[in-house]
Amino acid sequence: MTIYGSQRTLLAVSYQAVWPRVLGLVPIRVVVVRDPEGRMDDVYLFTTDLGASLVWVIEQFSWRWSIEVLFRASKQVMQIEAPQHYCRDSVEKVAPWVWGMQSVIMVWYLTAGQELPQAQQMRQRMGPWDTEFSLRHMIQVLQRATLDATIRPDSASEPQLREHRVRLHRENSATPQPVGGQDQPADDADVLDRVVLEGGPKATDHSADPAHEPRDQRDHAAGDA
Repeated sequence: MTIYGSQRTLLAVSYQAVWPRVLGLVPIRVVVVRDPEGRMDDVYLFTTDLGASLVWVIEQFSWRWSIEVLFRASKQVMQIEAPQHYCRDSVEKVAPWVWGMQSVIMVWYLTAGQELPQAQQMRQRMGPWDTEFSLRHMIQVLQRATLDATIRPDSASEPQLREHRVRLHRENSATPQPVGGQDQPADDADVLDRVVLEGGPKATDHSADPAHEPRDQRDHAAGDA
């Protein structure tokens, strides 16, 4: 039979019983499963469907692992437990929204994302225990593809950069500046203006600044003084 994505030969036996402390006198079917190869631990399964086949019961149990993987990805990758909600409607909307987004991302990756150059680059960096079908990997590919599609060297023209500079200047002007006669660092608008006018940011020369000398040189100079 096929369980956990592979073909395996298992030993199984079933019998009927009752579980008074849980179900009273309702009869249940108990299925005991053993893996001759020892890769799986012995498991004891039960169902209230007395007519269910052994294969069906074992397969239903094996599908549980996919549900566990879904819950783990929801907590560790999608941070389903991070939002702090205080009303019932908000709480009830979180899980469907997160699982819906997981489904959309997985469908996108299987139908289009795995063929993108970003996916090929990520596959080359995977370790022996990584898999491209993990939700974390799919989100990383989606993030890279989104950034590459929206942020380009020619994504803004010079007039757009000028407009952005004016907006930054207004925001910085509205922010209270510290006093005391100390040199003020250049704001974002000034930096952006120099980038537009000079064609790019220039490296700062710290050779004459004692604060940027190697520590051993500063200690030696202090000893000479």
